[in-house]
Amino acid sequence: MIKLIISDMDGTLLNSRHELPKDFMCVFEQLRQRGIYFCAASGRQYLSLLQFFDPIKDDMAFISENGAFVNVNGKEVYQNAIAPYYIQQVLERYRQFTGMAVGLCGKKATYLFPTTPYAEEQVRIYHHTVVKVTDLSEIEDDIFQITLLDPRGAREHSFPAFSSFSQEGLKVTISGAYWIDITNAGVSLYGIELIFYDKNGKRVNAQLSTGKNPDRYQFFFIADNFAAVASNTTVPTQAEALDYKYRDTNPEELYIKGGSFDKNPNAPKGVLRQEQIGLKGFFEVKRTYINFDLRIILGLFASKPANLTYNTVPANKVLDIKIPIHIYTDLLREDKTVEDAVREFGVSKEEIEKDQSDILSSNLSPESSGTFL
Repeated sequence: MIKLIISDMDGTLLNSRHELPKDFMCVFEQLRQRGIYFCAASGRQYLSLLQFFDPIKDDMAFISENGAFVNVNGKEVYQNAIAPYYIQQVLERYRQFTGMAVGLCGKKATYLFPTTPYAEEQVRIYHHTVVKVTDLSEIEDDIFQITLLDPRGAREHSFPAFSSFSQEGLKVTISGAYWIDITNAGVSLYGIELIFYDKNGKRVNAQLSTGKNPDRYQFFFIADNFAAVASNTTVPTQAEALDYKYRDTNPEELYIKGGSFDKNPNAPKGVLRQEQIGLKGFFEVKRTYINFDLRIILGLFASKPANLTYNTVPANKVLDIKIPIHIYTDLLREDKTVEDAVREFGVSKEEIEKDQSDILSSNLSPESSGTFL
């Protein structure tokens, strides 16, 4: 049974004059009566999509800016804004060309930098609210997508110059013959399992996470000594490269009462502690092709402290270790895995491919530390 229909806009739902089919509203009503939900997905800005669906905007979903901004039934449910650092880097690259147009697509408008009359006209076809600017400082908005128009042809002329940003945490795609769209590449989550043993070799993780110990032991993480590797030439700061996402709930996200788990399925979900530290969390890595040192510190307190962050150095440390971290290709770029492994380990392509084959044919868990990348 069909429950959801997601449709592209330009070249799919819209005709060559950028118009909806005349009977679309009638079809939409039939879908609604049958309990089928409709979603419009496009590289267009959200405001541009609204002009097609304004009468029904609160009864459908919008995936705009190539997935960077999502609205459901009139409410924002997801956004993935590009960091100002990357925006500035793309603008500096853009200024090396003439005759092109660049638009910064935000929640409030698309911000257009000076360009030719023809290029401006083309941008306005796909962007409903366009504001002319001359400097990045004039913009007070979240930017979800950078769109570039190259009237001479994007693939042959300008795309090679911008494609290298794909190695710095951005997604660079060609849209049609003349457009380049740049968004965040998405979220890559990396986990580090820390296993503790006593002097007799017995695993003691449970002792840190039960009873009163979660209020006494806290992990802290500090990253430094960043370096760019491979074809990446930009050394990031910690804020640009990664973020620590703290989670202080059990795996099922059940509400914790009185030190034990509430098995009631209707119980409230776990709530994040305000101090954003704890024994459980994950790293969001926002850049590929970087090396850095990750310092892992276990602090001991008489009682859980307040107003601490994950990168604090506690006064009373019972563990302080530093491990080197190498981030190569994003896991979504499987085509680059072999190439990166060859460079990292200094062995042949055939050896890496054999290792991959052996892992896939074995009973190793995909989460095992016996696998590469």
